[in-house]
Amino acid sequence: MFELHDVHPDQWRSDQLTTAEQAAVEQFARDITERGAAAALSITLNADEVKRLAEAPIEDWMIFLHPSQRDIVERDFTGPARVSGSAGTGKTTVALHRAAWLAKRPLQEEIFGEEPRPILFTTFIRSLPPVLESLYSRLPTSVSGSVEFTNID
Repeated sequence: MFELHDVHPDQWRSDQLTTAEQAAVEQFARDITERGAAAALSITLNADEVKRLAEAPIEDWMIFLHPSQRDIVERDFTGPARVSGSAGTGKTTVALHRAAWLAKRPLQEEIFGEEPRPILFTTFIRSLPPVLESLYSRLPTSVSGSVEFTNID
């Protein structure tokens, strides 16, 4: 599970949880208890779908977007947003799908008043851009040449 923080950077420093954040923490605890690994992968996938995904190549797992993540991919933000979470929670998958979604948005043309510009996808890891580009190209919604993958070193 990962968290989406749609807040101003000054608010990131606050240690106090808002009522909504506390409710989210409590909901997460209930979800783990009620629908965690012992109960199954997901309440939105049936056993056959889970089996099919488990037997697929690892690259398919790496680009699998859970239905609950779609809202984050397609959400409109009024400013910066930060996605945080443990390793393997789907942050990169969400980012890849978000890049594909942004590349297809007609709003891009309205914003720039010209042909859409490429989307920049950065990482601190030097060897990761080719891997990310390969995963992106496997997305059925990817737009060839619309996302530039690079590292910042």
